[in-house]
Amino acid sequence: MLGSMLEEFVRSTAVSYDAVCALARDYSSDPQVAGSLCEMLAAAEAADERGDNDVKTRQLDAFAYLVTAQTGKALTAEEATELLSLIRQL
Repeated sequence: MLGSMLEEFVRSTAVSYDAVCALARDYSSDPQVAGSLCEMLAAAEAADERGDNDVKTRQLDAFAYLVTAQTGKALTAEEATELLSLIRQL
């Protein structure tokens, strides 16, 4: 079911930093984890806008690390997989 919801989400919404943040907030059972993930995405977006690919990469790597660390805690394995898949498109 989650996979079909994600497919619909991706079809109806261009993958963007804001869209991934919204999905992270929806998925995470811990608002602090969701907030941290969204802060990392905001920093990655700011770096992307100014053409700083090194900082963008570091922020997305930190996002991926936190998602992985929170798998089985604030995020299910399926939710984590979907978030990690989406950030590859940013």
